[in-house]
Amino acid sequence: MTGDRPRREPRGRPRDDPRGPRRAGAGDEPPRGSAVTPAERFPADAAAHDTPAGAEGASDGPAELSTADYQALARFRHALRVFLRFSEQAAREAGLTPNQHQLLLAVRGWAGPGEAPTIRDLADQLQLEHHSVVELVDRAVAAGLVHRHTDPDDRRRQRLMLTPHGARQLAVLTAAHREELRRFRGEMARILDEIGAVDTVDAADAAVADESTVADEAAGATDAPARTDADTVDAGR
Repeated sequence: MTGDRPRREPRGRPRDDPRGPRRAGAGDEPPRGSAVTPAERFPADAAAHDTPAGAEGASDGPAELSTADYQALARFRHALRVFLRFSEQAAREAGLTPNQHQLLLAVRGWAGPGEAPTIRDLADQLQLEHHSVVELVDRAVAAGLVHRHTDPDDRRRQRLMLTPHGARQLAVLTAAHREELRRFRGEMARILDEIGAVDTVDAADAAVADESTVADEAAGATDAPARTDADTVDAGR
């Protein structure tokens, strides 16, 4: 043996192959020493970069807001928090929790079907989970603020009404809220006018009018005894 190693044939077809040289496929490595551009190595990314800036999703962007818009929105949020803080403090000073106050208002101001709301109705009004409203009602019943009675049309359903004590508590709170809402309405009208929410200003005025109506009715409820379970049974006969 001479010790000579056999000569390795280059990759591809032999030079004398009648089919000609082999063409490079998609998965073939480029020849060593050749320059490969990023566009050749990653054609999908190159196509994405070729898209003109702003051509894709240009209409989906938010409208441009001015500093005055942000300032008006900030004052709007602050005014809401001030009113809610007032409401919470007023409820606590009356010996109620804020949630109890909202429960009494939802019961007294019920305008849906039936003479009084159910637990399901109150869960929707207060935007709370059903089990949370059940616990809230249980505590209100124990405190003598509301009472349950069976729906004469569906004995599986219970409806809630205020007790005389609950009606008096709500009347005091609602009168105080009505005065605060008058001040709140003027402030909110100015802020919403800056934002351009004319329809919202009208809605705010309607909300104040509704609150005033509830206050008048609640105040009148203290002069007459609240309906009891016995009254409900008699009315259904």
